[in-house]
Amino acid sequence: MDMVHDIFAHRRVLWERLPHLGFAQSKDGLVRTSVLPGTGLVLEVVVSAEGKVFTTVTDPAFGEPYTLHLTDEAVGAFVGRVREGYALALQEIADKATVLDVFRTTQAQGLIDYALHSFGETLEHLCPNTPYCDGRIRASGMLSSCAFRAQKSALQAQNSSRSSTFGLGTRIWQAL
Repeated sequence: MDMVHDIFAHRRVLWERLPHLGFAQSKDGLVRTSVLPGTGLVLEVVVSAEGKVFTTVTDPAFGEPYTLHLTDEAVGAFVGRVREGYALALQEIADKATVLDVFRTTQAQGLIDYALHSFGETLEHLCPNTPYCDGRIRASGMLSSCAFRAQKSALQAQNSSRSSTFGLGTRIWQAL
């Protein structure tokens, strides 16, 4: 189980938002330290200059790292509270200081730019809770699970005999 990867995969850090969430500059990057509720354990989250997220949970009574929450085999009420607090803290950072960034290839950026400049519309992620659903360009050239909203009248004018979705996709691919 790698909660950090699961939560921050395919995301880009919005650096200007991190200080509002309690992050401060350090030699390793931006760091936030907080106490996990109901546990007394200290969570340190580090966002490196490359945008990678690293975490450490420490037991302040012993000064030792606590890692049971990272294994699926560990059970019990205390481990559950740690796991829940850990996940909530990371999800808050992801929700408030990152954006979905799955379209990184030149072809995908070309599609996004074309739709933005031609139709004045931005990309809409249809499956925000499923990162593998909304960002893959398949080998066949199909952009899976994303949509561009375009004005219906603009599409109907050039594609009166086709559906608007088919017409938009055809026009985007022809432009590339």
